[in-house]
Amino acid sequence: MPRTTRALILATGLALAGPATAQAPLAKAINTGGAQGAYHSLFCPPIPVTLAGAYFQGYACTPSRGTVENIRRSPRTTVGR
Repeated sequence: MPRTTRALILATGLALAGPATAQAPLAKAINTGGAQGAYHSLFCPPIPVTLAGAYFQGYACTPSRGTVENIRRSPRTTVGR
């Protein structure tokens, strides 16, 4: 396959994939309890920075009404089933 043909195929593929990857995903929540609580205001702020430093992008401290709401927000797992 000629070099220009390969380049054209690659460019076309990137152009088609671009719009799908260009959309910013919603921030991934780090559930923290209340906005005035110690976990949200003192402990959580360094966590997204540390995660980003390890290439885990898009996390944000997200206040909730506490433990019960945090559990409800968590994805269901099949552990133990």
